[in-house]
Amino acid sequence: MSSLIFHRIKWCVFLLSLLFICCLAVNARPTNIAFYTADISGSGAAEKQVIHPIGSAAVNTFPVNNGVAAQKSVFWQGGRRHIKVISLVMSVIVIISMVWIISLRRQVNQRIRMQQRLKEQLACMSNMMFSVPWPVAVRNLRGELVSCNSRYLEEMSVTREEVYGKTVDVLPLPDFMIREFHRDYQRVITTGVPHMRDRLLTFNHSAQSRTVFYWIIPFHGSDGRNNGVLSGWIDMTERQEFIQQLNEARDEAVAANRAKTNFLSVMSHEIRTPLNAILGILELQIKQNVLAQQPQPMLEVAHDAAKNLLAVVGDILDISRIESGRMAIAPRKEELIALTRSVALLFKEATDQKQLTINMHVEGGDRCLLKIDPHRYKQILSNLLSNAVKFTREGSIDVILKHEPAVEGMIAVSLTVKDTGIGITPEDQKRLFKPFTQLGSDKDASRLGSGLGLFICRTLCELMKGELTLESTPGEGTAVHVRLRLPAVAVNSAEHVSAVPARRSSSGVKRVLIVDDYPPNLMLLRHQLEFLGHQVSEATNGEEALTLWLMTRNYDYILIDCNMPVMDGFTLAKLIRAEELRSRETRATLLGFTAIAQAEVVEQCIAAGMDGCLFKPCSQEVINKWIK
Repeated sequence: MSSLIFHRIKWCVFLLSLLFICCLAVNARPTNIAFYTADISGSGAAEKQVIHPIGSAAVNTFPVNNGVAAQKSVFWQGGRRHIKVISLVMSVIVIISMVWIISLRRQVNQRIRMQQRLKEQLACMSNMMFSVPWPVAVRNLRGELVSCNSRYLEEMSVTREEVYGKTVDVLPLPDFMIREFHRDYQRVITTGVPHMRDRLLTFNHSAQSRTVFYWIIPFHGSDGRNNGVLSGWIDMTERQEFIQQLNEARDEAVAANRAKTNFLSVMSHEIRTPLNAILGILELQIKQNVLAQQPQPMLEVAHDAAKNLLAVVGDILDISRIESGRMAIAPRKEELIALTRSVALLFKEATDQKQLTINMHVEGGDRCLLKIDPHRYKQILSNLLSNAVKFTREGSIDVILKHEPAVEGMIAVSLTVKDTGIGITPEDQKRLFKPFTQLGSDKDASRLGSGLGLFICRTLCELMKGELTLESTPGEGTAVHVRLRLPAVAVNSAEHVSAVPARRSSSGVKRVLIVDDYPPNLMLLRHQLEFLGHQVSEATNGEEALTLWLMTRNYDYILIDCNMPVMDGFTLAKLIRAEELRSRETRATLLGFTAIAQAEVVEQCIAAGMDGCLFKPCSQEVINKWIK
């Protein structure tokens, strides 16, 4: 670049010098020459004036006095103007030349930089194409290979000379695949729409097919016209195998979780069934001792321990349902205030023992009829009250129930359980709603538990489209707030009434048929019902119970175990209801009796024609509530 500019400067200097010489030559031609003598001073002295050959502007004067030359002068008059003009022109030309040279230098530098950037871009594109670990190829509008990377050649097992400038016909691919490639190339070239899809790729030199993500995209020139296609693929075989392994692992995990849920369901039945006999017999014996005025404190301790065991089993089953997504809500018509009071009354004995007072406050009216799952609502409130009693040494426990008038068929319910207990630190509050979280230490055994209660309560609230929050100050107490929006039920709405009236005995003594395949349960139910003054008959399976019912047809209540051999309880209920409708027989009250405490079982009982469902273990108070 510098040599080019220096070369051009030399030519400029040469041309300017030539121009200057030419100008001098033009101004050096001879003109008029004259010689004359005149008396200039008027004193008699004479001068001889000679016209210079360069022009009339230059004069040589030779003064003469008495034949002697006094002075000689040479003047250049016209040449000065020409020299100035020439110098000015040369200066202008030099300045213009310098400006032009500087501009030219800037343009050349800019072009060099652009060329450098272009080289870098081309090198980058080349590196991108030849460095990617996947096969990449460029083809022109005729489908001929223009460029490709080494990975493409390796996958095809060909050399560069074998495929450059040729179509896919020379590739070691099956004929149907070559036709598909031709069709895909033409579609992309014609429409300009990229083509991408998963496909199987098979080579002639390999019997194994590969799953690849194949893509073809058009590339355009600087004028925007389509110049060909850029194609390649990504081998997805290992990824697909990994996904398949993940799916298989997921299916195995789902199956294991389902097996765990089924196992827990079965274990629930197997654990709760003997617990029903244990709790029932202990409760019955305690009541008989009270009537005989022979208290047995050890029986009460055993009864309380069995109830605690039942609560732990229930929590574990609930957490398994939550983890498997099988926790369900079964809402039905309930009077919320009465339901809340009934739960609060259950803790009266516990609060009396600790000399605590439990207060209930209702705001919004004396009646609140709505649809709610009573079992889950009682579970939430029981857990909150149990914690309040456990962590309160002195003072009181307040149960505050607020309900607002129905808006758009929904009632806003707010339930607060507030105690004056030991409170919970902010650090403990952050982890309180995690499963199996226990507060306190082993030294403070009264503060320990399964660590599932609040987590289950919050989950149940969320299933009811509500929320559960907690406020606590260490040393002052804790307040747990439950907020729900539940469907309202009109006060005058009628319950479902069967076309056939239910059987009712005229006296207080009811005729009850109990059906269960577990002998301890049969014995317990018989003693519980006879203790309440009812007449009891027994059957060990559904078929035996159906025969007994068809023979007598005079039972007021039938307690049916849902899971029995020979004939289960659901089938028995359907057959009894069908026979009642056929013969217009007076309806008996059918109650399911099961150890599987799940909402699905309740729905099955109702669908089979039963009037309700009791869960094992069942206390004498619950039985008396249903059969009276």
